[in-house]
Amino acid sequence: MGKTGLILTVMGGAAALSACATEAEIAPEAEIAPCGSEQFAYLVGASEAEARAANLTLPHRIYGPEDLITMDYNPERLNVVLDGDGMVAEVKCG
Repeated sequence: MGKTGLILTVMGGAAALSACATEAEIAPEAEIAPCGSEQFAYLVGASEAEARAANLTLPHRIYGPEDLITMDYNPERLNVVLDGDGMVAEVKCG
């Protein structure tokens, strides 16, 4: 077998093995946010008062577009972001 035949054999074997990989091995697993933002996703669309009444994890902050906030990133801090109308637009870590 020449070099070309050997290369084709190796490439064919690699292709066959990659076809055996399961979808779970290929697709990255969804990461769980360290601040627990998933459990507060229901607040999107709620009012600021409803967000403040929720039993939020610590540390957390609730802020709107005109509020001054620090730009430091804390993956364990829950951020409840309000839109210009005082409604929750986003819930995220940071």
